Amino acid sequence: MRCTKNDLFKLLLDYRKDKMNINIFCDKFHEYYNLRIDYNILSSKEIHIFDELAIVIGRYSPYDDDHKIKNAFFTKEEVNKAVILAMHKLGL
Repeated sequence: MRCTKNDLFKLLLDYRKDKMNINIFCDKFHEYYNLRIDYNILSSKEIHIFDELAIVIGRYSPYDDDHKIKNAFFTKEEVNKAVILAMHKLGL
């Protein structure tokens, strides 16, 4: 089943309102953006913003040992910053 850009916007808003934990958010973002979205409904600006966010989310790790590996994984704080930046750029 396809999702709409509004589904992606709602996902970002719900995450920022603490309606889901980071692991569920990352899984849903991957599912929505990488598997279910029709990229033709997104503007080039939206694709660029979501692509940047997908890189951070895709490399999120909850494990402290992973963060010792330089430039390999992102922390929850870095994901949160990336989400806030994406929302700002999207006007949410």
